[in-house]
Amino acid sequence: MPAIRCILFLVLVQICFLTGSAQILKVTIRNIRTNQGQLCVALFDSSDGFKKEQACWENTYDKYRISRDAFSITIPIAPGMYGLSVLDDENRDGK
Repeated sequence: MPAIRCILFLVLVQICFLTGSAQILKVTIRNIRTNQGQLCVALFDSSDGFKKEQACWENTYDKYRISRDAFSITIPIAPGMYGLSVLDDENRDGK
């Protein structure tokens, strides 16, 4: 029985450690001009990744599904420094 308690304790400590090191980045985009096209959001963990357009996280959101007043997303991240890029791609050409 003490071995099971020890294992349970170690598992709980690991869970607390893992959840304690994760962070959430909340991004709110306001004043979206139209509901045509998409929003492209990319997160970069280095300046080199930004220059080469190699995001560590990226997603697109159809604008017809979101409010033009404000749109919020949450991104789970590890501790560190990041750059964020948001493209209002009205004609879906990626530029």
